[in-house]
Amino acid sequence: MKRASKWVQCLGFVTIGIIANIIGPLLPVIRTDININYSQGGLLLSGQFVGMLITSIVGGYLMDRTGKRPFMLAGSAMLIIGLLGSMTAKSFSFLYALNLITGFGYGIYEVGINALCADSSQENKGSDMNFVHFFYGVGAIAAPVLAFVCTEYLGSWRYCFGIALIAPVTVGFLLIRNKIEEHRAIREKIKEAGNNSSNPLRSLFLWTAGLTAFSYVGVEVSTGGWISVYWNTVISGSTIPASLTATVFWLCLTVGRLFSGKIADRIGLSTYLLAAGFGTMLLSALWSVLPAGNWTLVILGLLGLMLSGQFPTTMALATAHFPGKSGTTAAFISVFAGLSGFFIPALIGRIADIFSITILSYSMLALSLLLVIFAYVLRKGSMQA
Repeated sequence: MKRASKWVQCLGFVTIGIIANIIGPLLPVIRTDININYSQGGLLLSGQFVGMLITSIVGGYLMDRTGKRPFMLAGSAMLIIGLLGSMTAKSFSFLYALNLITGFGYGIYEVGINALCADSSQENKGSDMNFVHFFYGVGAIAAPVLAFVCTEYLGSWRYCFGIALIAPVTVGFLLIRNKIEEHRAIREKIKEAGNNSSNPLRSLFLWTAGLTAFSYVGVEVSTGGWISVYWNTVISGSTIPASLTATVFWLCLTVGRLFSGKIADRIGLSTYLLAAGFGTMLLSALWSVLPAGNWTLVILGLLGLMLSGQFPTTMALATAHFPGKSGTTAAFISVFAGLSGFFIPALIGRIADIFSITILSYSMLALSLLLVIFAYVLRKGSMQA
């Protein structure tokens, strides 16, 4: 990867890591400040993914028409507008609307950076994709720490959005000042793909990869987003601040991405996905059957490690399966990720209003079972290719 392209990819993923995970740790204070219930809280967690879903649906086509740099500059603009507006939100409806705009930028970054990474890497796609996604984890770790500092020391959750602005502004500056390019060999495949009438959207393999991403994002976003509320409610007597519990989860997930890509490249991308999915299901089962306590942090940490490489490896596997069509492939998988990010946290919020937030672990167990099923189908398809 050329230096400018590498910086754009890494800082871009720091950006969406912060943005995607800032609402969860802030949710307890936001609920008090603007008086919202669990269902509305779930919608706030999902709001960005609605915007992400919309841009993901058309993102591959738009990026192919405009080029990666103009496409991602538009994403920077959306993120800046959304974050600035969120600082001033006084009601649920206004904050939700700004979340949608932020989600538009999120979706553009998601599609653009994944396609750029796929087209910048010729070998070791698992390692390269996991390395870039490592920086999503950096942002995800920074988000709850930022929330804790802003609420406990700066006195307002609104400062979080202002500080988060630094990241998309920096990415936008880099995009304006530098040209980003694909690997030479990949450019040839893109030209070949342009003359190829085959459509990856008709492939069962790509649909299965999308469903794998759907299941994964449901586990990741719901755990990271709802864990602070879960901790406040179920383990209220703990000396560990609820806003920092997500840090344990995201720290382990981020550290895991430093080595999960190498493991995936070594044993095979599809084999890695199946093994990691099974480990996720086992940990979710332990979380569900063992009594809640401070030791739950151990389960969360191990869950983060087990989840760490699954999404980037799914993306690497799918884009490698359809060389030269990374934009369409990345956008398609991002649609499933956006659907999950919109639907699953909101659904958990509605169920929690009825049965309490203790259902979180059981929901993760159900999703991880789906993860194993789809990973198994992917492995069979990969072996037959």
